[in-house]
Parts: sequence; C-alpha cells; structure tokens
Amino acid sequence: MKIKTFLLLTLVLSVSIMLPGFAAAVISTWILFILIRRATPERDRGTLTGLLSAALLMRLALFIILQYLVFSRGMTDIFGDARDNIIQGTIFADYFRGEFDIGRVLSVDRYNTHSMSVFNGLYFLIFGMDIIFLKYINMLAMLAAGWLIYDFLRRTYSATAGLTACAIVLFWPTLVFWSITGLKEAHLIFCLAAIFWVIRRLADGLRWTEKLLYLLALAACTGYTVLLKYKMMFPILFLELVLLACYYILRNRRTARARGRLVFFASVLFAAGVLTFHGLVFQKLKDLYGVVFSYYVGSLNTLGWNYVIVPPDSSQMYNPAFIVKYFAGAWLHFLAEPFPWHMYSPSLLSTVPEMAVWYMLLLFSAAGLIKLKRRGKIADFVPMLIFFVLYVSSLGMSVANIGTVIRFRDAVMPITAILAACAFFEPSGRTADGD
Repeated sequence: MKIKTFLLLTLVLSVSIMLPGFAAAVISTWILFILIRRATPERDRGTLTGLLSAALLMRLALFIILQYLVFSRGMTDIFGDARDNIIQGTIFADYFRGEFDIGRVLSVDRYNTHSMSVFNGLYFLIFGMDIIFLKYINMLAMLAAGWLIYDFLRRTYSATAGLTACAIVLFWPTLVFWSITGLKEAHLIFCLAAIFWVIRRLADGLRWTEKLLYLLALAACTGYTVLLKYKMMFPILFLELVLLACYYILRNRRTARARGRLVFFASVLFAAGVLTFHGLVFQKLKDLYGVVFSYYVGSLNTLGWNYVIVPPDSSQMYNPAFIVKYFAGAWLHFLAEPFPWHMYSPSLLSTVPEMAVWYMLLLFSAAGLIKLKRRGKIADFVPMLIFFVLYVSSLGMSVANIGTVIRFRDAVMPITAILAACAFFEPSGRTADGD
C-alpha cells in the first residue's frame, strides 16, 4: 500500500471515531466517483469527472456560507419544511430506539411524515445528530442524478447531449440551492432520474438476473418517490404506469394494421365500459377534479405571493369554458412563474437571470422534442414525457403560490434540460457501448 493512501486511510479512520458522519460522507463520495468512472466511457470520463467535481466543490463552498448564516441564527435549516424534515427524522430515530410507538410518531400533526423522514431517522440512528453530513447526502444525490441523465442520453441519443444536459442540471441555480439544504427535492430528482434510467436499461438485452435487479431498483425508487409526497405522486405514477403499458402494447404491434385493430377494439371496450359504468367512472373523475380544485382554492388562501388562474367559484367549476381556462392557465403559470410583473420581493427578483434562461430552455426543449420525433428517437423518451404532462397538469391545477411552483417545477427541470440538449446536437447513431 502506498504511503499516501495509508496516511489518508489513517486520517479518515481517526476522524471517523469522533465524526462517523464525516466518514460516511468521505466513503460515499469515493464510492460514487469510482462507480461513475467505471460506468463512463473513457472518452467522456475526464469531462464528466471534472463537471461533477466542480459541481461538488461549488456546493461545498455555498454550503459553508449558508450553514454559517443558519447557525448564527440558531436554526437547523433556512427553510421551514427542511427544519420539519429534520425534526421528524429525530422523532423516527427515537422510535427506532424504542422510545416511541408508531402511533405517537404519526400523531405529530405539525410535521409531514414521508419517506425522507424515515431516511433521516435511520441516518440519526446510525450516525447521531449530524445535520451537516445529512445535508451533504443531498449534494451527492444531485451529482448521481446528473450522471444518470448523462448516461440516459448517451444510450438513447448522444454522449455530447448527455454531457450538456448533465452540466445544465448540475449548475442550475435553484437545484444547487435545494441540494445544500435539508429539503427533499434532491431525493425526488434523483429518484425520478433513476426511474427513467432503469426503464431505459430494461429495454436492453439483459440476463434475467440483471432484469430482476433493475426491477427491484425500479420498485424501490418508485416506492420512495411515492412516499415522498403520497397524495401528489401516487396518482401521477399510477397513471404513468397505465399509460406506459398502453404505449408499449401499441408500440410492439408489428404492423400499422395490427395497431389499428388494437386501437379499434380497445376503443370499443372502453366505450362499452363507460356506457356500463358511466355513473361510477364520471363520478370518480368528478371527485378527483373536485379534490384538485379544492387544493387550488386552499393554496390561494395560504400566506405568500399567490396568483389567480380562475375565480375560486365552485358554482362555475364544472363549466367547460371554466375547465379549459383553468387547465390552460395551470400550464402557463406553472411553467412561466414568476412573470416579470410578479417580482414582489427581493427573493423573487433574484430569480430574473434564471427565468430568462428558463424561457429559452423551454423553447429549445420544444425544438428538441420536434427533432426527436423527426429522427425517430421519441420512443425512449415517452416515459418521461408522460410523467411531464401528468405532473405539470396536476401540480399546475392545484398550486397557486409562486414560491411553491418554483420548487415543484424543478422536479421536471431535468426533463426540460434533456429535451433542450437534444435540440443542440444530432443523434450519434452509435451503440450505447460504443458511444
């Protein structure tokens, strides 16, 4: 063993006795970079490692500044939601030690119980109340998401587009900011990137043991994502699964005539089902629409800067013109807020540079979508496109707060970056292994 390696290991082990979280951070970073280097083609290895290293160093510098401000004010995090996540994590840690029963844990009404709370609890159980390195995991999650985005595009379009999309995601200002706090956005983006990446890998020729491992990973990421925000993510991912199954059934028909027959029979069965169960079907849809609208009205009544898509008048909510205006307004505001005339505070004003780039990114993503269709490359992007439509529609129709929209929108920002990168480059035409 080289003397430098020996001294480094000795230092890490010595510090680990006092700070086990530090050891976890060092070892996790080392493992992540080793895995990424091994899984990245040699010609992209240096560039990608440089991007990830620069992104990590920038986050560490900003994290030190932010944590100084947080500690100087006697807080655990700058965001209320992040503080709640940490407090809920300590409650779960006590539950794991046997100090609470599960009923008492779930009865704490102020804090949202979700999968990240459980994750935080397990971390506190193993490493103690080490908030610093708990937040460091968010940085690693965002780096891993960047690599997944790169590798997805390398396999489906081109490595150059993958590097471009990875760089956009790694250095996107709000994504940098969320990843140095205790918020769950980094976990959400990583899981979504992993879901789309695994779906793409399952399309390759794999052995049954490999497919089983990928399916287990898909189940784990999907379950974790759903439990991060159950009311929001469960219906979205459930509909995603149904629509994706329908798409693959149609795609795997060998001829256009076979697809036509399948669509015809499916339409007949659907029509028959609607006629038979029309009361139940339409009532369920009506109930779901009512729930979404009630969330929107509730969001209008929250503190902060809100916008009005439609008047919160329940007597008009089932009017077709009202629904069309509601749906169109949801997409417009979700994708475009804050508008230049909605810069009500210094924090919103600080988003002006990012929003200017975001508007351009939306235009390039539309161009990328058209290019994918023309180049016959759209099939591999269907899962994320379905998710994008469902996510924007449901969240756009249930949120009215500008700050909340900015955070929620960042979950699909990587999809926009992927499509925009495709607009800049042509597909490589090479295999995944050779790209």
